Amino acid sequence: TALVRMDRCLYGHPVAGHLWIKLCTDFLLSIGWEAVPGTSGLFRKSESLVCVYVDDLAASGPSGELAELWKGFGDRFELREVGDCTEFLGINVRRTVHPEMSATVAFDQKEYTQDLIKEFQTIYPEAKVHSAATPMTDDLYAHAGDPPVDPDKRVLKVIGRVLWLARCVRPDIAFAVSRLGSLAGRWSPKCMAQLTRLIGYLSSTADQVLLYREPPSWAKVIAEIYSDASLVAPRSQTGTALAVMSGSQTCALLAWTSTRQGLTADSTAASEMIAAHSGIREHLQLALALRLGSPRVRIDNSSVVSISGTGHSKKLGWMEAKPIALRLGVLHDLRQWGVLEVEHVGTNEQLGDIGTKALDRVKLQEQCDLLGLFKPADFNPGLPPGLSKRIVRPKAGSARCRRAAVARDHGSSRGSGPGGMYQPQGCSMYRDQPQGSSNW
Repeated sequence: TALVRMDRCLYGHPVAGHLWIKLCTDFLLSIGWEAVPGTSGLFRKSESLVCVYVDDLAASGPSGELAELWKGFGDRFELREVGDCTEFLGINVRRTVHPEMSATVAFDQKEYTQDLIKEFQTIYPEAKVHSAATPMTDDLYAHAGDPPVDPDKRVLKVIGRVLWLARCVRPDIAFAVSRLGSLAGRWSPKCMAQLTRLIGYLSSTADQVLLYREPPSWAKVIAEIYSDASLVAPRSQTGTALAVMSGSQTCALLAWTSTRQGLTADSTAASEMIAAHSGIREHLQLALALRLGSPRVRIDNSSVVSISGTGHSKKLGWMEAKPIALRLGVLHDLRQWGVLEVEHVGTNEQLGDIGTKALDRVKLQEQCDLLGLFKPADFNPGLPPGLSKRIVRPKAGSARCRRAAVARDHGSSRGSGPGGMYQPQGCSMYRDQPQGSSNW
């Protein structure tokens, strides 16, 4: 047996990816690009951003700056293709520019989702997959104390694939994936039933798109961090979201999470404080990188909003606990230093709510409207592709119908359909943009 020392790390070697990222990072830094703080693969130069993921690159910025970037890469490395981004990491990218309407970008993983469903049916031929209106009906908290079992490799494989989908374009399934993933070591028939339902929901929404839309006014654009929590035993669930907003309109949902809290909360305010801290830890660096001014943290608990300004409360005894006091201190200091703002948001406008609990069909639809998740069949065919509105007809006399009437009477875009989304300056999904535009 011969032992041969390699001069170079071959493709597929465990260290190959790390070496390439280091080489690529050093090259970008050498030609004037700067790493975005808090990220490992995002770089900025002037008005442009470039995202590096293993051997795939995507960039956004003025045409002249991008031409210079690709020329530099072409001189140093061999590039397979350079052109408008239509697919990135399995995500389909469709961009629409209409002279009389807002530009839009739509993201979906239709092919990936369909392949996932076929693989599930191959692994579990006995499972009966039916179309479902919601990802989950049982939050499975009652099974958190079930006896531990050896994780089934089939379960881990399916959850791993669904997790990638939840992270890329499907915030509507983030809570279901979080709950099922946490119970992989305590799997039961109830868990399997909910996983099968999740696959059924994906089968009926495989072509669902995450839509970005250009804001009506660039002067009002701001990055907002949403955080929410559900008080449950033994640990509460945190839902967070980072969105670019223009007034009351959601323009772009950039990031989201649904995670079980690391501390046990004994009150609603305590769980909301933990969630707010998680939202800041997850999204603040990216929010600052967008250069849209001080990000705004939106919390639907008035007690947490109040004590984030004072830094203490004599009425809330749980504030004396060190883990909670430290989290409050971070939120208070960042607010006092002007790094971020903290405001109250109504429950019906809380973008993080979708990551905290299993929602019924009506509430799920409302959340999808807020986030910008749509089925192509729900678009108005009278408008150009990617620029249409969802036609929502709430039940007469319902709370949703009354909110829609109030919004119509006051000229508000909230509640009248999708918030929609846009591709903001600082988002790294595109190689090129229209010549002469500083924002696209």
